[in-house]
Amino acid sequence: VAGNKYASGATTSDYFNLYVSADYAEGADFVVEGNKSLRAVPATENLYALYQLDGANWKEYTDAIVLNPADYTAMGSKYANFSSSMLPGDYLPKFLAGKYPYAKNEDVVVVAYNYYDSSSKETTVQAQKYTFSDGEWSMASKVVVSDQYVMSADGWIYDPNVVLELPADKSNEVAKAFYQAATDWVWENVDTKLGFTTKGQGYVTSYANNEYYTGSSAYYNNVDWRVDKAKEQYADGFKDMTNDQILEQLKLNLIEVWGHVLAQTYPDANLVDGTDVMYTINFVVYDGANHNYTIVYKVVGKGEFEYVEGSLEEL
Repeated sequence: VAGNKYASGATTSDYFNLYVSADYAEGADFVVEGNKSLRAVPATENLYALYQLDGANWKEYTDAIVLNPADYTAMGSKYANFSSSMLPGDYLPKFLAGKYPYAKNEDVVVVAYNYYDSSSKETTVQAQKYTFSDGEWSMASKVVVSDQYVMSADGWIYDPNVVLELPADKSNEVAKAFYQAATDWVWENVDTKLGFTTKGQGYVTSYANNEYYTGSSAYYNNVDWRVDKAKEQYADGFKDMTNDQILEQLKLNLIEVWGHVLAQTYPDANLVDGTDVMYTINFVVYDGANHNYTIVYKVVGKGEFEYVEGSLEEL
């Protein structure tokens, strides 16, 4: 059926026509009134693909795989995305096991997928590296970042800057990995050097997924700057300090630790001729209520990051 808005006085037969054929050839044209036509288009499936700019041309990127709508459907999802009710970590290992039945130890694959954040009501593309070991696929600790390009007056150009979003969503794997890396760094480089042998004695809590040296929490995926909680966890660490001084110390500690976490997470980050390379982290601070914050680091060498003065601020 072909349809169009028809003029007053005309009949539907002037504008709507149904054609049926028992021997129609796919792709041929139905001729209507001599110069109009309807083309039969076969049903198609929506497919996603990854592309990378190679010089002046876009070429398919083959070093990662991207999930397609049919993959989500096979996993039992009504939507072409993961979410807090359908965590990628619960499904991707089995998906990879089916896709790569002959995988060998130390095989690596990067998976790109859609993730719906119920708090922001937005769907974003995320990527994660998985490794195969002892018969199972497991998520690698390193966060995967794709190179990005921006359109300029001279065409597409490489944009080396990175924006790392850490939403206060307990199911967000990127945020969880970052905050856990911060917690582990504090344990290995602060608590153990203070002589502690058991988590819970110093800045890192007994749960081992949050600490009060910076306030990083891999459980809530936020930064806890409640001064009373910090003193409750490790009073000696803030001895003879006022509440304002403790809060300021938490901020200074965060600046220090997160620079180290970036260096561990992005060891291949490097200088780019002609432009400064900036890593911006957007995160959530909790002090009894949620506040959106940002912080910026500049790449000063391969895998080396320097805090941009004054960039730690509430949005």
